[in-house]
Amino acid sequence: MKNKKKFRLVDAILGTVCLTLVCESVMPTAAIGNSQYAWWLILLIGFCLPYGMITAELGTTYPSEGGMYDWVKRAFGPKWAGRVAWNYWVNFPLWISSLAVAVTDIIVGMFDIELNNKTILDMGCGTGVLAIAALKLGAASAIAIDIDHWSVVNAEENALRNNVQMTVIEGGAEQINGKFDVILANINRNILLEQMPAYATALNANGTLCLSGFYKTDIYILKEKAQSLNLHFVSQIERDEWVSLKFEK
Repeated sequence: MKNKKKFRLVDAILGTVCLTLVCESVMPTAAIGNSQYAWWLILLIGFCLPYGMITAELGTTYPSEGGMYDWVKRAFGPKWAGRVAWNYWVNFPLWISSLAVAVTDIIVGMFDIELNNKTILDMGCGTGVLAIAALKLGAASAIAIDIDHWSVVNAEENALRNNVQMTVIEGGAEQINGKFDVILANINRNILLEQMPAYATALNANGTLCLSGFYKTDIYILKEKAQSLNLHFVSQIERDEWVSLKFEK
């Protein structure tokens, strides 16, 4: 009987090297110009194909949901799985800056909100960083919701590691239950437009709604939607083409 291959330390090191190569490839590629095609060919042979083969092998050996998080958890336990998951999310915004900008905008906006003893709803929570930050800043309670199963598992473990108690739920706006003083939503424009009525219903009187994850060109339609729901515009933060909007009920 053929033994299953185990995820070893060398595999973790190679995975980290692969992640680093992704970050290092962006600026050199932009500076090279038209000759970047040769660089991309080298990148394809030296990175993309090996990375794909490694992922395919691990996915076949460990077919359960969770991907990289599950692979590391099986081999080294939940502590290292959590660290690798954080490493992935830290690396990811380095080459897809929109995620970093959107999350930064909301966190910056949170410092302008009185969070002491407030109830928080974090929609599209991802790693749970916004809900965790709100609790660290004095919020009484927080509920985090995301449609992605891996994000839910990761947010639960991140809350545990940060010594905060919050409820993490898998699903969308249909999972919203109760009233909240502050609602944070870092999602794309179309989802925000679809879910804003649910946010308005769940928001307490004088509550605050912070939206992020969209472009400057989306400001008008989002403000118009908010106005139709009796949500009053308060302020906005702009970073390049990305925007965060704050409303009150």
